[in-house]
Formats: sequence, structure tokens, C-alpha cells
Amino acid sequence: YRRRVRLPTTEYLLVSRVTELDAEMGKFEPSSMTTEYDIPYDAWYAVDGQIPCAVAVESGQCDLMLISYLGIDFQNKGDRIYRLLDCTLTFLDDIAVEGETLRYDININSYAESGGALLFFFSYDCYIDDQLVLTMRNGAAGFFSDQELAEGKGVIYSNDEIEAKETAQKQNFTPLLECPKRTFDFDDMLKLCRGDVAGYFGPEYDAGGTNPELVYTATKMLMIERITKLDPKGGPYGLGLIVGEKDLAPEHWYFPCHFKDDQVMAGSLMSDGCGQLLRFYAWFLGMHTKTQNARFQPFPGLPQKVRCRGQVTPQHGTLIYRMEVKEIGLDPLPYAIADVEIILNGKIVVDFRDLGLMLKEEENSAP
Repeated sequence: YRRRVRLPTTEYLLVSRVTELDAEMGKFEPSSMTTEYDIPYDAWYAVDGQIPCAVAVESGQCDLMLISYLGIDFQNKGDRIYRLLDCTLTFLDDIAVEGETLRYDININSYAESGGALLFFFSYDCYIDDQLVLTMRNGAAGFFSDQELAEGKGVIYSNDEIEAKETAQKQNFTPLLECPKRTFDFDDMLKLCRGDVAGYFGPEYDAGGTNPELVYTATKMLMIERITKLDPKGGPYGLGLIVGEKDLAPEHWYFPCHFKDDQVMAGSLMSDGCGQLLRFYAWFLGMHTKTQNARFQPFPGLPQKVRCRGQVTPQHGTLIYRMEVKEIGLDPLPYAIADVEIILNGKIVVDFRDLGLMLKEEENSAP
């Protein structure tokens, strides 16, 4: 067939082995597998030894291998292709570091048909050793024709969702530092990748040797290339409205590796852009002044809901991230929670709800 369900290749193949498989080819029934990913040292995506959230999420990618093993390509015959629809991610512990092994218990739980297309519903638990660090629930994916994908209208909000924003209570958070800039260009973002926070925001942001492991992202993983709008009092919650952009080009590395003969930008990479935007805002607010030796970590126990209703295929274009901050606090640790829309060609292709991060002190450091 001209297209088949495949795992990503090269840079974005993030599974080392399959250790268990409970499935029968040709039978679309509940099934499971266990996979492992050995995080290499000096990984291209890691900074100061820590992997990005995108890698932690994407390493559970073998639901693709499992549905392929069951024989979905014999039903699709190359005319329908895999796309993720929904999932809920909950981080329970810190992000993994180089040298650790991530283990995923992956389950396909049920199936349904809609308009001739097979949908399947899946979940996984991610462990480091025997410690549960990440769960994915309410996973939904399906197989769609080119026409169905082209006719997609993106994320459409319900009346209840619209009303919740319109009636939201305005809040207030006074920035701990004041940066007069409201837009930042690509060269600025590279400064942040290099750790030059003072050169990015201004001299008053100089960390003075504190927080050496509070890093932004590896340059190749940079998904926010400029900030085009920043209103610290904006958004329905009054805590911030921030818009970032990413330029797309067909030859960029993330298209050829995901997937062969069906190139599409990975949702996990887009979600990492959401996290990068929130990291930027935490720095802008001066939240790092409340820590001495912190790392950015996901907010533990907070379900993060993702809806994907559009695809980002190879093209010259601009991916727009529109973030509305809904909660900021300093107790027990500095943290922020936000919703993010990812927009392409005027259509919301991904909606990310309740993205959360915290600035967590490393062990054996002063609070």
C-alpha cells in the first residue's frame, strides 16, 4: 500500500525495544504491549541532562506499532491515515534525565466505527524503574481519508466553553521583575536557548549564579521563534495573553521523520511549543527570583487535556501559539497554569488545556 501505519524515524524514533506483547493479528480486540526507551547521554534534544516533555510523551508512540500489528493497514489499504484526536496527560513526577530508561505499559482498550473509519481508544502508564511518572488517558485516534482531513474545521468550542471564558473572574498578579519589551525576535529566542536571560529580558534579570539548571530548550527543539504579543493583564483571567510564532518549511527536520510517506508534524512537538511559551512567561514575570537552584518541571497531578482537530503537513507557513494564563502562584513553589490554542491558516488545529509548570528546587538546594 502507498501509505501504512509506521513509527517515526531518525530523530523522532523514541523506543528502544518491545518487551511484552499481548495481541492477536487480525483481531481488533483489547490488546497491550510494554516498551522501553533508553535515554542516551548527550541526546540532541536534552539540555543539562534533562529531556523535554515532548520526548517523555512521544516515547509512548508504540500504540502505532500495536494497531499496525493488529492489521489495520489491510483495512485502510493506504487510503486512510492515522491521526490523533484526544488525550489527557498527567505528570506525576519530574521529567526524566539522560541515562534513565522509560517503560511504557500501552493498552488499546476499545474500538468504534464512525463514517466508515475505525477509531481506537488507548492509554499508557510510564515508569522510571518502578516509579509511575506519567499517565496518558482518554487517548483517541482514528484513520481518515485525505478529503476528510482537508474538510476538517479545527477545534470548535462548545457554548459552555465559550460562556466559561466570558464569565471568568479577572485576577491579578504583580510581576516580580519589570521588562519593558513586549515583542521578541528569533535572535532573542536564541539568547534564551543559550541561557542569556539578562541579555534577553534586561540586566535586572541577571541570575547572579543562581538557577544554573533553569534552561529553556535545545535550539533544534525551538518551537517558539518569536513573541509577537505580550499583555501581562490580558486574557479572560487577567493574568496574561501571550502570542508566539513558529515558521514552517517543508524541509524542516520534523516533517521527514514523522511519518515516512505521510509527513505530518508531531502533536508532541507542538505541545512542547506550549511549554516553551509558558517557560518564557515565567521568566518574564521574574518567578525565578523566588528560587536558588530550580528546574522547570510539569505541575504534578494536573490533567492536561489535548484536542487535535487539524494537521500540520509540510508547507511554508506560520504556526501561531495563543496562550491565556489562568492561574499563577508562588506557594508552595512558583507555578503557572495556562490554556493554549495552536493556529494554522486561521484554524485552531490543537487546543491544549491546563498546561502547568512549576519551578522546583533541586534536592539539597536552599529554598
